[in-house]
Amino acid sequence: MGNPKEAAASDAPRDDPPPPYTEATPPGPSAPAAPASAASRAPALAPLVTECAATPYMPLPQSLTAYYQAWKLTRMFHIGDSSNHKMFAVSTHAGVSGKGPDRVAIAVYNGPSDKSPILAAGGEPLKHSDVSRNLDSIINLAPLPVQDGFKVATEPMAGRLMSDGQTVAFSFSTEISSEPSGKGKQADTIHTLHRVEFEWRMTPKKEVEDKEYMNEAKLFRLHTPNAGEGGASDGANVVAVASWKRLTSISKPFKLHFIHGGGDGGLDDRWRIVAVITALRVWLLQVTNFNSLSNIATAKP
Repeated sequence: MGNPKEAAASDAPRDDPPPPYTEATPPGPSAPAAPASAASRAPALAPLVTECAATPYMPLPQSLTAYYQAWKLTRMFHIGDSSNHKMFAVSTHAGVSGKGPDRVAIAVYNGPSDKSPILAAGGEPLKHSDVSRNLDSIINLAPLPVQDGFKVATEPMAGRLMSDGQTVAFSFSTEISSEPSGKGKQADTIHTLHRVEFEWRMTPKKEVEDKEYMNEAKLFRLHTPNAGEGGASDGANVVAVASWKRLTSISKPFKLHFIHGGGDGGLDDRWRIVAVITALRVWLLQVTNFNSLSNIATAKP
């Protein structure tokens, strides 16, 4: 992941965070509240950065891989596909340099340079977190149109141990855009937003298919009525898979693949941005050993 102590990015946050989507939108069935399991665990929603770009400068591809420059393990690397290794710059931060996020964090930029605007960021909820026990995170991305007057939105992501006592999971929720239902009538052609719950679940090592990558996490879209192929027993559908190698590996150490058909109808660019930054945040936690089973067990009551 590189040396985060050398980090330098946008100025430290100055603005108050915008209200969550569910607070900024009148109550109604189309905007259910964020899951209590995630929201209640985040002690604060102070943003990591002051502003996030509203849209990616180019569409996110179906698969993304991490690439380091000149075979050097540094704080900055790129994610891209086989046709373009440098689609988006990514940097890690320790929160001690006085520049960039004031906490341990990772940021994705809206371009191939760390001088580009930040597209999304993920990191610790609090500056002085007990990092040996804290498995919760906050995610920053562009606010929704209903969050008028704000430059960044903040969402919580919570770590937990699943009921099997072995699977480490990280849950979050975000708004996705529903596809228009038809043509002609205005009501049928407007994209609507609704909040959906997701969860990264670590794959047991013996079940990881690509042995070149030691670690794998699958992103589940929760509470899907019909899981179908690729679904879990609890009705969740797999919509993405992230894999990563050891900390010291610099040859394609991380990859992320979005899966067609796994209940991902209507998932738009904003959702893909959230998937990318949460996957990178889980990777950061994994390589620093903060989401080990022992830490999960002691961090959560």
